[in-house]
Amino acid sequence: MYSVLMVLVYKPWSYILVYRKTRPRAGFLILKALFLTFVTKEILFKSFDPCRIRMEVCVIKQQGFTLIELMIVVAIIGILAAVAVPAYQEYVANAHGSAAMKGTSSFVNKAQACILTGIGCDTLNAEVTAEAKLTTIPVTGIVINTSGSLTWNDDDCQVTASLTQEGSVTYAAISTGSGATTTQCRSGAGLF
Repeated sequence: MYSVLMVLVYKPWSYILVYRKTRPRAGFLILKALFLTFVTKEILFKSFDPCRIRMEVCVIKQQGFTLIELMIVVAIIGILAAVAVPAYQEYVANAHGSAAMKGTSSFVNKAQACILTGIGCDTLNAEVTAEAKLTTIPVTGIVINTSGSLTWNDDDCQVTASLTQEGSVTYAAISTGSGATTTQCRSGAGLF
């Protein structure tokens, strides 16, 4: 009897197919009783589920995210932010030193030619006067056979190129703002 009930509970249609020829009335009555039991349960508990009454497997679609999924996403974003933000700040600080070095180095070759040969001194001094971020020592400009310096101030980093009478150059970088430290300015300018 237990095996018959198991077959009936899980596959009632197989019970009808197997026992219909031998006991059509008994199979029908058991099936009717089971159907009424399911319907009564559904009506009493007000949770009508057509899948359970028809004995079918229904796929329930997931709606939304679970709490653990949201927590995992928040944790991943937090880890990425903890790594990315300091790296980005370091990158920006080094970029100030790099920008100051590029601004200075574009004028250094012209200043060396002016000190050693006297060629292009007027053009160089006009370009230095036109550039607001660049200053020279002597203030009157770079001239032949004199030492001098070019200083590029990029708000947060300042790079100074000191030129000798022989045309050799030495660079120095310092911090002039809160956006970068002196070490970051030197690193960005390539002065270790």
